[in-house]
Amino acid sequence: IYLIDRLGRYVNGFPVDLKKEILLGPDIYDFSGNRKYNIMVLHKDNTIDMYNLKGAKPSSWKGISVSEGKIKSLPERIDLSGSTFWIVRTSVQTLIYPFYGGEPLTVYEGAQRIRPDSEVKALDGKTVEFTCYDGKVRTQTLK
Repeated sequence: IYLIDRLGRYVNGFPVDLKKEILLGPDIYDFSGNRKYNIMVLHKDNTIDMYNLKGAKPSSWKGISVSEGKIKSLPERIDLSGSTFWIVRTSVQTLIYPFYGGEPLTVYEGAQRIRPDSEVKALDGKTVEFTCYDGKVRTQTLK
C-alpha cells in the first residue's frame, strides 16, 4: 500500500507490505471518528481483509471468504442502530457479514439465496430486506 499526500509526495513510512497480492482496493474508513484509519482490500486469493495503516489486522478481525463463487467487489457498509455489517457480492450470491468478518449471517441455499444484484435495504434498526433468486422479497434480522 502506498500513501501519497495532497501535493503528490510519498508519505514517510510507506509503502506497507500486506504480505498478499491485492486485486481491488483499498477502501478507507474512520470508524471511530478520531482519524485512526482502517482499510479494506480484496486479495487475489478471493479474501477480504481489514488493516490499519501500518499493515496490521485488528485483533478481532476474522476475515471474509466465500465457499463458492468469486467476490466481485469490495464490501458495502450498512449501519443498523450503531452496528456495522458488510454486504459482500459474489458471482453466485450476496452475503452479509458481521463487522469483524467470520461466518456470514445470511446463509441460504438454492432459490432462496440472495441475488448478487439485489438491493439490501435497512427496514429498521435490526432488519434488512432483499430479493432472492426465486423472486421473493425476504427479510433477515441481523442484530
